[in-house]
Amino acid sequence: MKLMVLLLVLSLLFGGSAVLSSSSNASGQHGVPHRRAWDPATANEDQWKKAVCKGQHLIDAIRGTNRAAAQQFTPPPPNFDVQSQFTSLADLPAWGWYDYDSNDINSMNGEFGEYGWGVEDALKGISKSDKVKKDGGKISTIWVHHGPGWQKDSDGEWVSQDVGDMTYQHNGRTYKFTNGHFHYGVNEDEGMIFSLVLNGPEYQAEGWSNDAYPDLRRASDLMYLLWKRECTKRNIELSSLSFHMTVQITNDLTKKLISSAIETQILPEWPGISFNMGPADNLNEKALALLGN
Repeated sequence: MKLMVLLLVLSLLFGGSAVLSSSSNASGQHGVPHRRAWDPATANEDQWKKAVCKGQHLIDAIRGTNRAAAQQFTPPPPNFDVQSQFTSLADLPAWGWYDYDSNDINSMNGEFGEYGWGVEDALKGISKSDKVKKDGGKISTIWVHHGPGWQKDSDGEWVSQDVGDMTYQHNGRTYKFTNGHFHYGVNEDEGMIFSLVLNGPEYQAEGWSNDAYPDLRRASDLMYLLWKRECTKRNIELSSLSFHMTVQITNDLTKKLISSAIETQILPEWPGISFNMGPADNLNEKALALLGN
């Protein structure tokens, strides 16, 4: 199995902002590139070793059986099963998730060039569409919100609303909406998913008891269900997925690990730096560290 960790470094320089505004007011300034300062701080030895170890565990889990993969966790999951229980599209509304065409909310959400998400060159470099379907491309941008986080006003404009005081029912129990939200781009035709914003329930409603959060709350589960839905619409095989791009990297530890891996204070733009995982008996430590975070 060949794995490669690809740093789409351009996204660190031109990462777009999370849109929480109506179509008449973009989250960033129109016509101004979203350039960000690069902090070359590196990970310490303990942080690096933990990331490498986690990456190795992930590789072992991928290569092993379901039960062997479960044993990589402490404590192991129930019934030693690492397969997600969320495979039905009905799970989305059942757990209080609403989704929206984010390009309809704000046209800047469909801008992947220098003045938007900043990954146009990278997409062209791997021969993938860099435009939303509305503009003749192949990408759908989808905002999925825990609660009815968007509504149209009397003028037909999308406006955000805080759903923190609202509740929903699941299996006879009342839960509160968390305002957790994920923003994805899906290009099912060319086998690509973009993670644009990942602010899950535990981030948006920090400090709640574990059983107060929806069971369906992991970014990977929401991503899978949206991927399944878009592929099913066009009878495309789910296994056609070949690229996943994280467009914004804001986690401090992740940025430190990237700095340690690239070993330079000069952050290169596209094509950036690639780290091949290497042969099974001699895995690349840098690739493991990045995979582990």
